[in-house]
Amino acid sequence: MDEHGAIRDRRLLRQVKNFSGLRIGAWSPTDIDAFYDLKDRVFIFIEAKHGDSEMPTGQRLALERLCDACATPQRRTIALQARHDAPAGDDIDMGALAVKRYYTRGAWRVPKSGLTLAQALRIIVRKWLPIAKKTDYTSSSSQHLAASPRGSSPGVARINRDERNCDESPMA
Repeated sequence: MDEHGAIRDRRLLRQVKNFSGLRIGAWSPTDIDAFYDLKDRVFIFIEAKHGDSEMPTGQRLALERLCDACATPQRRTIALQARHDAPAGDDIDMGALAVKRYYTRGAWRVPKSGLTLAQALRIIVRKWLPIAKKTDYTSSSSQHLAASPRGSSPGVARINRDERNCDESPMA
């Protein structure tokens, strides 16, 4: 049985996709590194960039427009931009990446420093998907996603601080 999120075939992953034949006039397609549809109540778009690389204007506009178009009174949307410094050819642990900024409710915002993608996802799930159980968002294969009750371990204090970092944000 395949583990969710695991790479199934590295040979296929390394294939470069050439989109030059898909241009429509001056437009070319963009991609999104990750997408979550949480019970049709929360849509999360994730884009990771190397170092301090800026997101191309077209990709930024696409993410903004997707968030705005998908947002309804019953569905919240957010785009997270993360950064990494992994050398070419190395695997990237997406959960450990630092969140550089996020877009929701019509504006980009910068979280307080030190927030990882895994921590941001936990905060979003807790705040925006109240019916989710803690066990719905755990992974036995990733220490970044391990959930534990408040106050039960030293790592929880760090997560609690991160939640406060987002309390001032529109994710509240």
